[in-house]
Amino acid sequence: MQLSEEAFASCEHFGLEISSRVRRTFVESASRVGNWDRSWDFFAYSYCRAFEGLWDAAYARRSTGILDYPVLFIARHSIELWLKAAIQSVTQSDPPEGHGLHELWTKLMEVLEHHMGSPLDDFYSGSVREMISALDSHDGKGDRFRYPTARDCTTYPSSRVDLEELYRAHELITGFCDAVDTQMTVERDQEQCGYV
Repeated sequence: MQLSEEAFASCEHFGLEISSRVRRTFVESASRVGNWDRSWDFFAYSYCRAFEGLWDAAYARRSTGILDYPVLFIARHSIELWLKAAIQSVTQSDPPEGHGLHELWTKLMEVLEHHMGSPLDDFYSGSVREMISALDSHDGKGDRFRYPTARDCTTYPSSRVDLEELYRAHELITGFCDAVDTQMTVERDQEQCGYV
């Protein structure tokens, strides 16, 4: 308690006034009407926006590399959430558990093939598959960019990131998943209106 009071006193000293109400309710659970903020789409979209903001900060400080791991982690997590949102949109059921991007990509391709009646095999999906494989080969469990060591305490090798290429890859992968999600929404809307 003393440390938190000192932290808030420091904030007040520097003119960063934080009300006592905020101190008590920094984070709280609430019941809401509707589930938009509990949907896969919302989380995918939110982490996508977080990636963009963090990428801007990382790019501004690219000479230091201080934000390389956080931006890699947020990019990977954003992609994982978009894959899960796209799967959920096609199946209308919970996406699979797990963090493997390759497994999620494979599942997305399976459900799309079932939905469309034929496999999706074009340049865009092939490029997305290759980018996902590259990310997954570096961080298959979703922990290498979060921690310096694995669970068995072995140190992960250092990673380098080309921020511009990471941004392009993130946009292509999440754009693909967003397009799937949008297409499924359009199809459901057409069905409800009797156009199909």
